[in-house]
Amino acid sequence: MLHRVKEAALREVFAEDEKPIEYLPWYLTAFSDRNRGTIANLEQDESGNFSRALVALDPAWFGGGQAIFGVDAAHMKHRLYNGVQIVLVARDGNFQNRVAAVALAPEDHANYL
Repeated sequence: MLHRVKEAALREVFAEDEKPIEYLPWYLTAFSDRNRGTIANLEQDESGNFSRALVALDPAWFGGGQAIFGVDAAHMKHRLYNGVQIVLVARDGNFQNRVAAVALAPEDHANYL
């Protein structure tokens, strides 16, 4: 009984509006349409749930840079999604780091890096 009360309270506290996630495919398509050369992709599993996403900016934006890139991955800890955020960073001509791509993946795996 106490377990059900606790779960009900946690569901209420961490309740999220599911409507914004329904707009994600449209947002990614609109972003890539408005930024030529940019890749935006969303994948869903067999049941239609979010699986992974990728946003990669146009490589021409980094043409004047130092051609130095780095990858970082951070494990996400969330009640509803425990995936990995992978970020590709490029160094520009002013020695500033610029995000070149961001991906959300279900696990830390060499296929995603």
